[in-house]
Amino acid sequence: MDSPDTPLEPVLGDRLDSWKEIAAYLKRDVRTLHRWEIEESLPIHRHPHKKRDSVYAYRTELDVWRKERHRPLDRRGVHFVGHWNVALGELARQIAESLRLRLTPEDEKRLAKRSTQNREAYQLLLKAQYHLNKWTPEGLRQGMAYARQAIEADPEYAEAYAWVSAAYSYHGQLGIVPPAEAFPKAKAAAQKALEIDDSLAEAHYVLGFVRLFYEWDWSGAEQACKRAIELKPNFAWGHALWSDWLIVMGRQEEAMSEGHLAVELDPLSANLNVFLGLKLCWRGDYDRALEQLQKALEFDPNFGDTHATLALTYARKGTYEESLAECEKLASLYHSSPYSRALPSLILAMAGKTDEAKEILSDLKRHPKLDPLSLISLAETCSVLGEKTEAFEFLEAAYRERVGLLIFLDADPNFKNIRSDPRYADLLRRMGLPQLRSPTCPS
Repeated sequence: MDSPDTPLEPVLGDRLDSWKEIAAYLKRDVRTLHRWEIEESLPIHRHPHKKRDSVYAYRTELDVWRKERHRPLDRRGVHFVGHWNVALGELARQIAESLRLRLTPEDEKRLAKRSTQNREAYQLLLKAQYHLNKWTPEGLRQGMAYARQAIEADPEYAEAYAWVSAAYSYHGQLGIVPPAEAFPKAKAAAQKALEIDDSLAEAHYVLGFVRLFYEWDWSGAEQACKRAIELKPNFAWGHALWSDWLIVMGRQEEAMSEGHLAVELDPLSANLNVFLGLKLCWRGDYDRALEQLQKALEFDPNFGDTHATLALTYARKGTYEESLAECEKLASLYHSSPYSRALPSLILAMAGKTDEAKEILSDLKRHPKLDPLSLISLAETCSVLGEKTEAFEFLEAAYRERVGLLIFLDADPNFKNIRSDPRYADLLRRMGLPQLRSPTCPS
């Protein structure tokens, strides 16, 4: 069953999938819509991980909001309008009535549960979402701060806890905060959100993320993923995480199907297009991968993951000049990141430019602190170069730090040269994973 803020959507064509479509429907410019969202609770929907322009709305909700927005203030000075501030779930019931839906007593109880009636908390969470969706270290820090302030304003705000959980997860996955510090805090925040509202799909999603990428609790991650999708069948990020779980388990076709579904549900998400593009690259479907990644580039030209995945895909296809050009774009976005140097080392190794690859590799080995992406990339470089011992040194470092991307070890074709080594099978065993590919598998 959906969480109480989940829109009812039984009418075909009710959904508007961009700021442009919403603005056209309301006959206002996008800037006015931004102001209405903050000041008058215009019912705009987002999910954790999405880019800030990936929004959607429902005509039925907008119609009720537009009808109700001029009602008098209550004695506290709060309008009873919008998805967030309608007393006793009035808006949800009005939408249901307008769609001629019959609500069970259980539905009535669910709809009576509200995210928050605290305007300050709601506005703070909007700011948190805006900054977190930038996917930059500074954006994550600012987003975390605003999400915490939202909780201070309303300690029972379940969605705010879910976003704090997501923020900690992002910090840990990117290595901004050590995974051993970030992910336990992410789990605690997700569990707090579920204590308040156990029907919040986003909280189950983040809990699944922690179990998959940090705890390596495969059955627990499976349970959380399935629960998130059960609660919200059209939750794109729930399907994306389920795709990740499936590919780790070697269920390639199902993983690709879920990845495609995630993009269909949220076609404007650069992140989801990148994730699908990477999976297409891993399976050798380079042209379709590039097509998917170009879509991501259109949505956000400055999203670093897009350029990194384009570089890998071009290299796998054998077009190394294009690959190195993407590395340069990545470096221009992340000047101080070791990964912006580790990735070119991998591309040069794949291109057969061994000396140049080793020169960068040697320099980065002296770096005092390598981020998670760099550890995986340098392990790939050593694997491609045939430097098995060094490859396992980087992989062991990643294992000790619980680097999340290590779960894709058996899916990544750049590790094919080390799969026959007993240390490879031992590493998978310690992670609780079977070796799904043959040591002689070409991809």
